[in-house]
Amino acid sequence: MVWARASKTVLVLGVALTLGAYVTGCSDSTASSSAADLNGTWQLASFVDAEGELVDADTAIESVLTLEDGSSTGVGGVNTFTGSYEAGDDGTIEFGPQASTLMAGPDDAMMQEDGLYRALDTAAAFAIDGDTLTLEDAEGETLATFTAVGE
Repeated sequence: MVWARASKTVLVLGVALTLGAYVTGCSDSTASSSAADLNGTWQLASFVDAEGELVDADTAIESVLTLEDGSSTGVGGVNTFTGSYEAGDDGTIEFGPQASTLMAGPDDAMMQEDGLYRALDTAAAFAIDGDTLTLEDAEGETLATFTAVGE
């Protein structure tokens, strides 16, 4: 009888552990502020416009940011850029000056590019949740969001 009771306890414990592992594995929240998780290419999804409103990026306009161990490169919408950044595992980030080409383009592409550059100029913090990167200012206001580009 003791063995039967012990077997039920082991069975219940085994089911509980399996279920717990399954639920944890299915969680879609993978929030991170690890600097290493920044490495990769990110497509601009939203940005703060000149009026201070968060607007959706036009996905037909190429606006990507590639981060790799302190180096930043990308396409703003019309122009390419390159520079540096420093990020900490505490979620802080600071971009150095970004050298850019100086071509003119369609108004909507230039507006989107300006929003991306403003975000890089004033970013103080970052967060990664799943495949979304968010850049924030020192007050915690969202400057831009990005979606990870599959490799």
